[in-house]
Amino acid sequence: VRTDLRTADAPELFKWWFGERARPIVESGMVEELSDLWDKTEEFINPGVREALTLDGFAYSMPYDVANWVWFYNKEVFEEHGQTPPETFDEFMNQLDYFRENDIDPIAHSFGESWQATILAAELLIATDIEKYERLNRGEGSWTSDTVVEAFEIWKEMLENDYFVAMDYSYPEYAEIFARGEVAYIPMGSWYNSFFAAIEDFDLENVGVTMMPPITPAGEGTMMIEATNMMVSSNAPEVEKAKEWLEWNASSREASELFVSELGLLPWRTHLTEEEIDEASPVFTEINRLDEENPRKAIRFFEAFPSDFVRYAEDQFMDMMLNPENYMEVLENLDAQVEEIW
Repeated sequence: VRTDLRTADAPELFKWWFGERARPIVESGMVEELSDLWDKTEEFINPGVREALTLDGFAYSMPYDVANWVWFYNKEVFEEHGQTPPETFDEFMNQLDYFRENDIDPIAHSFGESWQATILAAELLIATDIEKYERLNRGEGSWTSDTVVEAFEIWKEMLENDYFVAMDYSYPEYAEIFARGEVAYIPMGSWYNSFFAAIEDFDLENVGVTMMPPITPAGEGTMMIEATNMMVSSNAPEVEKAKEWLEWNASSREASELFVSELGLLPWRTHLTEEEIDEASPVFTEINRLDEENPRKAIRFFEAFPSDFVRYAEDQFMDMMLNPENYMEVLENLDAQVEEIW
């Protein structure tokens, strides 16, 4: 794609990364700025998405798919144990204690695939202070600041209290232990609902979604998202037609209906009624409610940072997950890596 973008053979539309992973292509000058499209269509798109798909004021893409990161829980298991989603972070930690004492793994979090190691780091940082998390995205601030240390000390406590599944689990395996009632929570993108749907004889009505409560007021109303983006090549022969399609895709009810009925994915547009969304999947209705309650969107760790930093951080986080007492060394190493990359 990067080679073709420089030529007359450049594709009108192409899918690409978002966040910092999009920066090299955005700064190359080979993609169109799409603020005009956003101005026409933003009213039809869930809150916070435009900001997530903008770099330094440059609106470089329109969404093809947007996944909200939520905490899946098994309603049947919660009912059996008299539990409900907690409202405060203290209640959340107490609930994790309860599940551990009752031989249920509190959280499906492991590094069967290396990117999984970034999930809790991002969730805890965002719930502590989303602005500090976004500064870290840009190579600003320090990984050894009080805010970051606070978040990682909580992660350390969780690890030492054995709140997680075995570390060699890969994320597709979570769905099976979830269906068997062996784990309380799975923090994952909304796309994970399809893994539950693939389990034979598992009632999807038992899938609930919630959010980890904020740790401080600076983490209130926040939600992590990931997106599949559509960019427009500046050198393509039919740039205006590409923009017309993107406008239709974002603003038409027909596109919303097809996205849900044909692809079975969470609707990120606002056209469909709650009844229509509920018919497609009751979980989608709940995720949309959480989306509205948490309008401040943060980019998932994997896309929020430059790829070299992500690879380094994955290794550091995996070390911490095995040796939680090393958390300060991990943070100091990340500070040193920031100096090298930025």
